[in-house]
Amino acid sequence: LDLAAFADLATSWGASLIGTLPLFAMATETPIDPSPYLPVSRLFWNDLYVDVANAAELAGCETPTSMRPRPEVTRANRVDYEAVAAAKRSALDRCATAMHTAEGQRREEFERFVAAHPELGAFADFRAKGDERTARYHRFVQYAASTQLAEAAAHGDRVGAGLYLDLPIGVHPDGFDTWANPDLFANAQVGAPPDALA
Repeated sequence: LDLAAFADLATSWGASLIGTLPLFAMATETPIDPSPYLPVSRLFWNDLYVDVANAAELAGCETPTSMRPRPEVTRANRVDYEAVAAAKRSALDRCATAMHTAEGQRREEFERFVAAHPELGAFADFRAKGDERTARYHRFVQYAASTQLAEAAAHGDRVGAGLYLDLPIGVHPDGFDTWANPDLFANAQVGAPPDALA
């Protein structure tokens, strides 16, 4: 996990706290808006940050090398969000299918996670727009992301670097949070528009 490796590096420099930009679910329409400050939900994680190899291990599936982002994508000077998303989602969809047919402890842990997060079903349905396979994908990636973040946080605590996750003020006006709880939101904008650097 990259966050765990980052915690090791940060503590070697004397840091006791590491932070990230918000890691919440973002809109998936092309072109993808990568802003971490306009998520479709502040309740669920961005599947683009899921470690595919670790997710495959969680699901008990093999992820062929061909399913990983191409080297020219991962080593590019600029992030090609569409290419990264396509590669990751293809691999994670395979993992979600494997989890759907899994048995034993692996499946039981996943089912416990889903049961402990009743709002996840509505989120998965919202993202899937009626497609059960896509809903299954979103349930699985939230399980994988939550598991990986918990592991990274626990590792950070062990090595002495706590994990801080930034929180955006608002959410996407057409996102899940506003759809699920419209009475909790007002239409307002704050802050400055992003500049060329940001």
